[in-house]
Amino acid sequence: MELLAKVIEVGQLNSRSYNDRQGQQQTITSRQVMLKRGDDTFYAEATGDRAVNMDPNLAGAGVWVRLGLTARKGQSREGGEFTITSINLYNIERV
Repeated sequence: MELLAKVIEVGQLNSRSYNDRQGQQQTITSRQVMLKRGDDTFYAEATGDRAVNMDPNLAGAGVWVRLGLTARKGQSREGGEFTITSINLYNIERV
């Protein structure tokens, strides 16, 4: 999905560790972005090089964004199942 939006806030660059499905420890780098389009406000996350190379001074700018929506199932420590829906930020450009 591609759309024109306004950046409300760009979060700090974060790194966190997790264990992959093979039990190996991995690190992911991410940056959160709050976007507004009309009456809709939504949160997206950029990861890896996209997060590292993102201009942190985009707040207030009109941007063209390319987003992807993903859903994945997980299991809590107590054994319950849940679904996580994420908005992934693939590209962001000033207009």
